Formats: sequence, C-alpha cells, structure tokens
Amino acid sequence: MKIRRDFNWGGSSGEWTTIEFQYAKFINLGTGKHTKQNVLALGFLTIDTPSWETTTGDDGQKTVSGAPPYYEGARLGGLYRMRGYRQHRFHDKSAIYYTAEYRFIPNRTPLSRLDEVGGFNFRWWQFAAFAEVGRVAPDWSLSELHEDMKWDVGIGMRTLVKRSVLRLDVGFSPEGVALWFMFGQAF
Repeated sequence: MKIRRDFNWGGSSGEWTTIEFQYAKFINLGTGKHTKQNVLALGFLTIDTPSWETTTGDDGQKTVSGAPPYYEGARLGGLYRMRGYRQHRFHDKSAIYYTAEYRFIPNRTPLSRLDEVGGFNFRWWQFAAFAEVGRVAPDWSLSELHEDMKWDVGIGMRTLVKRSVLRLDVGFSPEGVALWFMFGQAF
C-alpha cells in the first residue's frame, strides 16, 4: 500500500493525496518439454484520490481541485498498465486494474549465437502472453469500476542483459496496436 501526498510546498501544482494498493502473485508452473521455466504472473491495482473534489459553478462549468498532476494518480494505458493503449490514455479520480501473464523461458534461446554480442551477456530469453482489464472512474465504487471495463491482450519478449531485463511488448486493444520497448518487467 502506498500513500502519496503533495503538501503544495515549494510551488508545486497544488495539494493532493492518493492511496494505492498493488498486489502481484507469481505461480511456478514448473518445466515443460521445451521450456526451462513456466510462470503465471497475476497482478492487481486499485487507486483512489480522496483529495479530488469536483464542483459545478453557477455557469455549469466544472472545476476540479485536489487532483494530482496528469502523470500521477489513477491512470491506465502505456508501459505498465493496459499496454494496448497509448501512455496515460485513461485518467480520473479512481482506478482498478487486473492482469495475467503467462511467461516462459524456452530450453533453446532464439538467436543463441547472440549470447555474447558486443560485451552484452544475454542470460536468458523469456516470452509472454498477457491479458489486461481495467477502468478509471470519478468515484471509487466497486460496481462502477467493474462496468464497461477496457481490455487488451498482447505478447512480449524479454531478455536479461547485464543484470537488467530488456522488454518488448506488443499490445492489441479495440483502439489499435501499441509497441512498448522498456527496461524491467511490467510487474
């Protein structure tokens, strides 16, 4: 559980608070005929912004106060959550997110002759298939957060190079295809 707070000190954009809970579970599925390792990775995230207040003026104009900057808070889409969408595609006061990845390391690595290239030491190659669902909403409500959820599916390839995981994911969503190249696992 994480609680993040900006006290509006030093000229920040305003005072805000978020409460986030994230959980991951990794289930070892053992080895297979053609694999050294098979893992089912499950992830969950929920976040709320209790400082977020929306008021409507006499002219009908809505004003939001206590919201974190756009790149913070309850957001889905991009490198880590909802990889079939552009970065921070969905943003609101609250969010919920579920993911499942099947990850496997084959017995034989692709491009095995590249194990030593330019001083890089490719320790292992890993492939993944993933599915994600999530939603942002103006209030933290289990029923509302589970209505009309967005989804995506995808595939990925990872390799361990000099103690860092290099990741390439391709996500497919109703809005199109997104390609992500990054260091580290998605979760």
